[in-house]
Amino acid sequence: MNDGSFSWTIDNAIQTGVYKVKIYETGTGDGVDLSNSTFFIQNNNSLTLTYPNGGEIFTAGETIQNISWLSTGNIGNVTLDLVTPSGNPTIENIALNVPNNGLVSAFNIPSDLPPGSYRVKIYRHPVGPEYDLSDNIFTINNPNSYILDLAGGINATPNPLVNQSPCLIQVTVANNGNIDWEGELQLVLLDDDDNQVAVLDYDQNLQLEPQDTHQLSFSTASLTHPAGLYQLQVQYKESGGMVWIPISSSAFQNPLPVNILTAGGGCLITNPAPAAGEIYTAVQYLCSNGIIDQPGSGNAQVASFILKEDVAKVVFAGLFGSLNAATPADQFPVPFLDMQDQANQPYARYGKVLSYLEYGDGVSPFNRRFMNYNPGSNLTRGQVCKVLIEAFDLPKDAYYAPFTDVPVSHPEFLHIAKCADLGIVSSNNSLFRPDDFATRGEVFIMLYRLLAQCNNCPVPTPQNPDYFNPGNYTPNNLARQISLSDGNFEQYAKQSFNITGRKLPLEFSHHYHSFLTELPEELFCTYNNNDQWVSFQPLGIGWSHSYNAYIVRIPGWTHPNGSVFGEKIAVFWPDGNIHVYEINGTTLTPITKGIYDDISYNSTTQKFTIKKKNQLTYIFEQKNTSIDTWPYVLTEIRDRNNNAVTLTYESFTGGGIRLKETTEPAGRKLRFFITQIPLDYTA
Repeated sequence: MNDGSFSWTIDNAIQTGVYKVKIYETGTGDGVDLSNSTFFIQNNNSLTLTYPNGGEIFTAGETIQNISWLSTGNIGNVTLDLVTPSGNPTIENIALNVPNNGLVSAFNIPSDLPPGSYRVKIYRHPVGPEYDLSDNIFTINNPNSYILDLAGGINATPNPLVNQSPCLIQVTVANNGNIDWEGELQLVLLDDDDNQVAVLDYDQNLQLEPQDTHQLSFSTASLTHPAGLYQLQVQYKESGGMVWIPISSSAFQNPLPVNILTAGGGCLITNPAPAAGEIYTAVQYLCSNGIIDQPGSGNAQVASFILKEDVAKVVFAGLFGSLNAATPADQFPVPFLDMQDQANQPYARYGKVLSYLEYGDGVSPFNRRFMNYNPGSNLTRGQVCKVLIEAFDLPKDAYYAPFTDVPVSHPEFLHIAKCADLGIVSSNNSLFRPDDFATRGEVFIMLYRLLAQCNNCPVPTPQNPDYFNPGNYTPNNLARQISLSDGNFEQYAKQSFNITGRKLPLEFSHHYHSFLTELPEELFCTYNNNDQWVSFQPLGIGWSHSYNAYIVRIPGWTHPNGSVFGEKIAVFWPDGNIHVYEINGTTLTPITKGIYDDISYNSTTQKFTIKKKNQLTYIFEQKNTSIDTWPYVLTEIRDRNNNAVTLTYESFTGGGIRLKETTEPAGRKLRFFITQIPLDYTA
């Protein structure tokens, strides 16, 4: 009725945003008018998944108990799906059109579900718009399944591809599982927004027995797709299935970003402009050689700070000539907590490879000192010089840096001096700003000068001996006793005494494990405010004794893309075993396999309590008031009858604390005296 007014209840499905009201005659559409100004609608509806929320490990056939979420506003029934890490496609429906009560009591994981990384997605039934995903991926293992993987990655020739020119794209798919797989495979071209552009190859009615392979291939005499940034992706569909699923590769990117250049062989670059000089030349050179991707809309974002993962990517491409180049380090274990999910962290491979590349001098472009690699962090200009000099194995034989702000004591002095000596950085300014974050443009210019302008910068071809060859030690397997069965020949143990009592004994033994020397220094030292590493190993790295137990807190961080890597702790036990846990509120979830201890943290007393199967309880406290990154130290060992061995600590020079004495239940004490004398370890 056209009586001049109307009452309207705002639908819950309308999203937060700015709107206008439009009025017109029903049927004819005549008499149109709009609100003179916009108004704002706030929708307070939200869904927040709380479990599983990332980091969990399940097994096919297992039941996931108590999938939970929080809800605000007025949302009706919801649907929950098991999805791939990207959120699409749906692999299995968990609960369809169920009450929004915050809980699904159980989901039975199909016994034939392929192993891999997954998330849970919850949304208002039937299609949203409110939805949420697990913050991070969780793992589902399946010991009896097929495992499709890429053997050698996706290879495109030439790389980058060129419009109106010939090309060949090939990829081999392998079944690394232990049962047959039947279904279809396809190689597709996606745009930069993950929309499918073309199917390049498609094979159906395939059967791959364990260890069988199948090759997908695409070739043409004249590529017809216009210049820009694209992605190549391999997908599979089970026999009788309806959904194409990207193959989750353990070592290679899928999808693989690929540039298609203009018919003249160049990239479309609008920022920087051609008139910008060297920076434009550098971006065009790196892009046309496949070292950087064709920038979206031509904007290379040269003024933005560059991320560590991007530095690793462009340096890897410049050194090896291709992002898909195979290296011996591809099969090495991943040393970092935040890079364990290689399949869904496409740039992680480049950082891992470069962290092991030492050329025999023990120094790699990216060190392995810390438990987290932090690929979303920024690098300083001095650190970028170090990465370039170490990655390309350039000699550190320049001992003069023509900059007033780069003293000899600077940690990257030799690297900066060599970059200046070779012309990789300009010496025209007296200030280098070594500790300022590097921009993308600065890194592009430095790499361009090294590759295209430097006559004394030969590009090496790294061979097997150029990599540090590690043992198979990862956060997942550090709970086992590393011994001769693992090829760890350098170990030693000796008990000095064991004074028995009616309750707990007073005992002392010491031992050495060489594998500990391969682990990140963060487990054994702290980096204090004076930029000095201070060890909390009483006998040196690799050595331990009966009471050397502590807990290191490993800070979490958030990637600029929104991915959250939560805080973790590492529990170091006297026998060299290390247990790693993820902290989620008050819940501590083991990352290391084979842990059956009960662990809790009391935020009021700031104590960790660990109870083992033999009913011994261990108490850890933060006793260092000078260095807040000092570990939580063992202060008490208590048996089931509350008989306790107590440990007390004292300060030492540099702000650290060390064990002073232990006292057993009857009052007998073992006191420790530390004498620092030079030792000849080679005698």
